[in-house]
Amino acid sequence: MNAHQYKQKLKLLPYNPEKIRILCGVCNEHLTLIEQHHHVQIRMRDYGFSVHGQADHVKNACAVLQHLYSNTSTEGTLNIEEIHALMNQKKQDIAPCQNRQIALADRQITLQNQKQVDYIQTINEKTITFAYGPAGTGKTFLAVAAAVEALNKQEIQKIILVRPAVDAGESIGFLPGDIQEKFNPYLQPFYDSLHSLMPSEKTKRLIAEHTIEVAPLAFMRGRTLANAFIILDEGQNTTIEQMKMILTRIGHHSKLCVTGDPSQVDLPKTKISGLMHAQKILQNINEIGHITFDQTHVVRHHLIEKILLAYEKKAFTDR
Repeated sequence: MNAHQYKQKLKLLPYNPEKIRILCGVCNEHLTLIEQHHHVQIRMRDYGFSVHGQADHVKNACAVLQHLYSNTSTEGTLNIEEIHALMNQKKQDIAPCQNRQIALADRQITLQNQKQVDYIQTINEKTITFAYGPAGTGKTFLAVAAAVEALNKQEIQKIILVRPAVDAGESIGFLPGDIQEKFNPYLQPFYDSLHSLMPSEKTKRLIAEHTIEVAPLAFMRGRTLANAFIILDEGQNTTIEQMKMILTRIGHHSKLCVTGDPSQVDLPKTKISGLMHAQKILQNINEIGHITFDQTHVVRHHLIEKILLAYEKKAFTDR
């Protein structure tokens, strides 16, 4: 080990072999990710770890390991996106981190930036919340976490997860299986979030009991959704009529969260996005909140922000 190298022994307490296994990941994939990001070497040592590298890199890697271990549940899994998000926090976001630890869905979640703090606060305070912004900002994940927390607190009786099936033209009857099997590919982001927040068996049970319901947007027509937390994802792909329909389904003791990326509209060019239309006309209603994320709030993977900036730059030069 040369003069510029540093070694730190790290014991994660209280020791729990199951939490260590989850922290390390399959074939140590989580440790490898931390090693690559911080340019360190991590070795298992008895009941802890030995971290080698430049002093600042070692310090940062140890902080990540400690944080992840303290927030790892033996009943769940460790979401690789959370590891990316934690490692990519800007320094100004890390300092007040202790004020951003919130309990959602049976676990501690660290909100990664002030915009996420504002988002959760808006969901808690408003009946309807619109969240606009690119992929990777936590719009869907945090909405699902807030919904599960409301269900755990018995503030609602069910969670309804809705997405427009634009690629199938809302006509998925030709596909094999029942409605859930037909629509599952469109709902995968919801399932990913649920499995990150709850044990798989609990998720399956709540879906089987219809406490958590997944459905295409077209199936919401004519219903009144009371005592429910409704999440409409990919809201940019709704028409004005569809957006009006879901907004007017909300019943007593319910919340609605609409998420979408205005830059990713897949509707025919002759159709106006219901999300953008709602953003314009619903600004002055007190019970409705609006949160706008941008590429600087991306927490999923460090490459996403760079990719979004590249596309944004190309679109500007093509004008």
